[in-house]
Amino acid sequence: MNFSSKSGRTKSWLFYSGIIISLLFLVAAIIYIGGASENPLKENIPSSVRPHSDKKAEFPEKLCPDPLQWNIGTRQMYDYETDTEITLDSSVLTGRTEQKTKVRVTVKGILNFRIFGGTDNAPDTISARKKIVYAGFQFSPIEVTVYGETDSVGKRASDIEKLYQTFFVAAFVKDGYPVLFYFPELPDEKDKASLSEMVKIIQIIIPSDDDLPKERIERGFRWNGEETHSAGKFKAEYSVYRDDCSAVNKKNILCLSLLPVKGHGDDSKSLRLTGHIVESDFKAVIVPEVSWLKECFGTEIFEIRAKGSVWSRSRVNVNLKLRHFDPDPNLAIWKESRSAKEIVKSFINSEKKNDKNTGVWEERRLEGLAEKFKNLSVSQLMMNIKESLISGADQSALAALTHTLRDFLELYPEEAISVPDLLKKMDLSGTAAGSVLLALELVGHPQAQTALKNVFEDNEQKPDNRLRAIVAAGGIANPEQELIESLFKMAEAGRKEKNDDDLERADTSLLNLGILSHALSAGEKASESHINERIIRVLKNSEDERERIICLKALGNTSDQGAIKILEPYLESESASERAASAGSLRNFSDEYSLQLLVNSMEKDSDPGVRKGAISALADRGGIDAVESVRRRLPDETDAYLRRMMIQFLGKNKTPVVVETLKKQLEVETSGEAAKDIYRALYEKQNEPADRKPSGN
Repeated sequence: MNFSSKSGRTKSWLFYSGIIISLLFLVAAIIYIGGASENPLKENIPSSVRPHSDKKAEFPEKLCPDPLQWNIGTRQMYDYETDTEITLDSSVLTGRTEQKTKVRVTVKGILNFRIFGGTDNAPDTISARKKIVYAGFQFSPIEVTVYGETDSVGKRASDIEKLYQTFFVAAFVKDGYPVLFYFPELPDEKDKASLSEMVKIIQIIIPSDDDLPKERIERGFRWNGEETHSAGKFKAEYSVYRDDCSAVNKKNILCLSLLPVKGHGDDSKSLRLTGHIVESDFKAVIVPEVSWLKECFGTEIFEIRAKGSVWSRSRVNVNLKLRHFDPDPNLAIWKESRSAKEIVKSFINSEKKNDKNTGVWEERRLEGLAEKFKNLSVSQLMMNIKESLISGADQSALAALTHTLRDFLELYPEEAISVPDLLKKMDLSGTAAGSVLLALELVGHPQAQTALKNVFEDNEQKPDNRLRAIVAAGGIANPEQELIESLFKMAEAGRKEKNDDDLERADTSLLNLGILSHALSAGEKASESHINERIIRVLKNSEDERERIICLKALGNTSDQGAIKILEPYLESESASERAASAGSLRNFSDEYSLQLLVNSMEKDSDPGVRKGAISALADRGGIDAVESVRRRLPDETDAYLRRMMIQFLGKNKTPVVVETLKKQLEVETSGEAAKDIYRALYEKQNEPADRKPSGN
């Protein structure tokens, strides 16, 4: 890769257009396709006159709207066009005066479409009663043209054209919702997302009457659905009129959420981004003699805003239209002779064997970053963070600068090694230092892990920054063994020194080792069991109550089912602090056995602090069983503060029986503050409970 490319500016904003026209924020799920084996597909005569085989779908004589047809063996071709224009205003996030950047991308070509087969055995991601159809797609020929801010002619993007000519398969529910996509030898998630979004942008959902009741409107029907697209999840509104049941109108009416970039955390929250539909108008034509769609066209304008100002604005036009069937016999989609199940299995196996090479969109993104950062250094980016805080920058601006540093360190990993010395020399505020260390956590590569290790091991670093570095190390998604060993050493050394700073670092190291064990259990590495075993050894051999308590909390952070049998005996410890820590650690589990352990602690332990830990853990776990357990206990709880905790939890999970319990409690409640909590729980709108996260509390 040539990072000195002078065309990086156009390529970097081309990537932003890819964010809109490609589903960059989702990780493709890989599932095993079950069910009986299919017979090889019979040859059919591919033509627009005969677009499907003799296997007919069964529908009532007349429905409105016309149902989607999914006839096995269908071979069709479409003219396909999209025109996407993105305008980005970076000043909204940086706070600095900058020119808006605009890029336009057009895609024009032929979409080849073929239905390979179906199954009654749906993937686990949807209702078991849904039937699945496997359809193949391949764009060829295709032209992708990129227009910069001043370009009137545009330049062909041959790398994207090659990507878009990949043959791939989509699993559709028969109402038209694309459940999963399968690709051969595409290791990069952004490339998969980009290709799948070319189909998702024209998805049309026609539910059966059993699946989704349609609202009667004048001369027709209306219904809603939820869809996932490139920028996030959306609510769509559909309508159809009886005088033309083949024409389905669709509007995306609400952005339900923006989707986070994998490896970047939830950017929509940290940058306070919100998605807004400005205009959306699509129309599809569905006829019985054509499978899937005969035609689909429309336009949409979508904005992503930060603090109320428009950060990006995208306008997308799309046009899909059935054309005369004149196939290129050399395309993979037409040469394929295997069944749907065999094709999907081969795609899954090819992905498992494939090396993690850089994909097309990622290549362009990195080239764009190289151009953006060609005259910058780590020290300059850290100074930007320092100066922005001095000038009163808000959290959104600070988050943007943190992610800029993260991107720089991703592009130039070796530069991370200079961060520890710069932290000492630049005299950053606590918030600024925390942002720098967060950037190391977010990028997470081995060099960033070494930098974090060098910070928390260095006695010359500020004590607070050493602690912040340990906290950041706990957020690494793929920790190296060197980092794990260093945290264990910090945990051991801190006990020997016995001063407050060293003890706090020791405690935090152990807690974060539990979190790292949980992270490793979700990945390909298998060292989490060794972490757990070492924590258990420390727990059993320690004569220090404080250390045992931290070990119990660390085991809870692992969320490992095997830890429950280690935690259970400490629920009977003579030490109330150990009992409370063990109960609190069960917040990170979801099985019935640990639930009953918590209920027993809440109901039977004589110490209010232990019962508090159990109630807090039950509230974090949530669910109807936890609600019911707390509801039953409420009238018998003697501690007023604990009753308030229980009342507040029940107020967020109101059912008819909970409401009745709260009303009865109000009649006998002796605490004025608890009575106020009951009134608020019954008559004021409650916020949803926060998502549970591993914790050392």
